[in-house]
Amino acid sequence: MSTRTSSDQRIRRRTDGHCTRVDAVLAALRRHQTTTVSLLAQETGYSRPTVTATLDELCANSLAEEASLSDQGVGRPATSWRIRPDAGIIIGVDLLATSMLLVVVNLRGEVLLAHQYTLDTDNADRRLSQLSSFIHEAAQAQQDSGRLLAVGVSATGVVDPDGSIVASDFVPVWSGFPLAERLAQALGVQVIVENDINMAAFGEYTLRYQEHRVEADSCLFLVQFTRGPRTGLILDGQVHRGRRWKAGEISELIDLRTGDEPDEEWMSRTALAIATVSAVLDPDIVVLSASNAHMRDAILQVIQRLDDLQDKNGSRIRLELAELEGAGSVIGAIHTALAAAGTVLTGVLSPTPVHLTGTASITAASMKGSHSVMNLFQSSSKPETLRAGIVGVGARSRFALACERPENNAHITAVCDPHPLVRERVRERLRRDPDSLSVTSSVEELVKTGIDIAFVTSPDDTHASVTCDLLEAGIPVYLEKPLAIDLEGATRILQTAYRTGTGLYVGHNMRHMNVVRSMRDIIRSGRIGEVKAIWCRHFVGHGG
Repeated sequence: MSTRTSSDQRIRRRTDGHCTRVDAVLAALRRHQTTTVSLLAQETGYSRPTVTATLDELCANSLAEEASLSDQGVGRPATSWRIRPDAGIIIGVDLLATSMLLVVVNLRGEVLLAHQYTLDTDNADRRLSQLSSFIHEAAQAQQDSGRLLAVGVSATGVVDPDGSIVASDFVPVWSGFPLAERLAQALGVQVIVENDINMAAFGEYTLRYQEHRVEADSCLFLVQFTRGPRTGLILDGQVHRGRRWKAGEISELIDLRTGDEPDEEWMSRTALAIATVSAVLDPDIVVLSASNAHMRDAILQVIQRLDDLQDKNGSRIRLELAELEGAGSVIGAIHTALAAAGTVLTGVLSPTPVHLTGTASITAASMKGSHSVMNLFQSSSKPETLRAGIVGVGARSRFALACERPENNAHITAVCDPHPLVRERVRERLRRDPDSLSVTSSVEELVKTGIDIAFVTSPDDTHASVTCDLLEAGIPVYLEKPLAIDLEGATRILQTAYRTGTGLYVGHNMRHMNVVRSMRDIIRSGRIGEVKAIWCRHFVGHGG
């Protein structure tokens, strides 16, 4: 389902050759912050006059602009060109039963926002109202980046080519609901709705295409092990649904009643079912997606069995693990919307795919809260112990020891501190043998150790940079007071936490004191009216 706003009408349709040139120049502009006509001509293969004329057209349509480079020598400075910062935004949404993951990107493919929201499950119209409101609010928050151009939606259930939900077992109120049509009416922009597994398959395909690991006409077969083995199929770079929108489905071929753990029989039967379907489809690549780390081990064994079933003398199908996991569906939705917007802006039916940057924040947001599909196997074993890291092994680092109490199910596995005496500090303040954990000197190294959570107890002036780096990596943070040493740093931390959807808790013992809680309750109740001023009798001016 698609609609076109009045402002889109000015993008005039021309010959196929002209549209191809517009797409090529726009794609080349995306690859640079700024660039010149000479470089664009070199990259696209078109003449300088042709590139200049195309740039003029893009400028007239508010998609590009020129800016002067600083003079680097004698003579007139070169003129640079770039995509306008306000050229427009794209929104991708992944809808599950009770939650949605929303991502905003600009026309350059830069991720501006990734956030989770809770959705109603009892009423289709109310659910639609929530969805459209969240999208509208996100677009308004990013209005400096331009108008909303298109929306891509990943939804559970059977979705027809018009974007209507034919049937949805997990969201029954959606069944028979014309989602694309109704959402397009509410937003006034083009809306594309597709099944979540198909979106995930398209996300995995686009990632590999951009990295030159598959061709434009490649066939990719995705098998996702979540609520059952569910499949998505990409043929010639496009989603293939089949006549009844169930192409490649193999769930009915595999008996899922195997108890709590995927056993040897299940893995062998799963490999045989996938191999059978692959023999018919003859894909270039089969991608298997696990729902969690425990399932990942079983899928690796399935891949080994699949490889053993291949013809040793013939061409072999590539077998890979999914690389996007929980973020795959929303990334597929983003690419679908970017392609739809690109067609409107350039006239090309299959515009050059946009390379996304900042996808770590999408992955982090996809792992937060309750936004998760149901696991195929529910292990009855004890949950894995959380791996905790500490940044700054100073006097306040002792606070982190509380995480190792039995009820918290966590263990300190790594520290980060550039101080030359860090090992002595670990032994003295954490009462730990420094050889028993990873000792690092940078946040990047700390993240690579595989920690799940982090305690920031470093010097106050490092709080903003350290905390933002951890949040960007998707690591929930306990930040010991103060939040930051200035308003700019505090704002940066809060905005990063909101944008990435990563957990942030600021530790301050006084926030839990009865007198402070009582003051809060009195203010909230309105008993003293609007607060005009606060007298702070206890103030530490320099973080002492």
